Amino acid sequence: MVEDRFTRELADLIDETESLERDVVPSGTSRSRRSPQDPAQVYSIRIPVDRIDQLRQAAEREGTTASALIRKLVVDYLDGVPVPPPRSATDPSQAILDELREIKARLPALKDPAH
Repeated sequence: MVEDRFTRELADLIDETESLERDVVPSGTSRSRRSPQDPAQVYSIRIPVDRIDQLRQAAEREGTTASALIRKLVVDYLDGVPVPPPRSATDPSQAILDELREIKARLPALKDPAH
C-alpha cells in the first residue's frame, strides 16, 4: 500500500515537472511554445516509474524532451492508424454491408488455427 502511494505520488510529481517545460513569462505566468496556428491540448499520462529513466534516455538520444518524444510517438502512431469510413446513419443496409466486409476480412485469421 505504501509503495503504491509512493508510486502514485512520484508519477504525479513527474507529470507536474514535465508540465513545467513551458516557457515562463517574466511576470510569473506561463506561455505555451505552440503558436495559435498549431493548437494543442494538454493530456496527462502515467508512465510506470520503472520506465521513466528509459524514457528520458531515449529522449536524450533523440535530442528532445520526454514530453516531445511521447507527443511524437503518439502522433506518428495515429498517423498510421487507418480511419474507418463513416457509417451511414440513414442507410442501415450500408451499415450491414460494412459489418459483413469486416467479418469477411477476419475470416482468414479465424480459419488459421495458428492465430
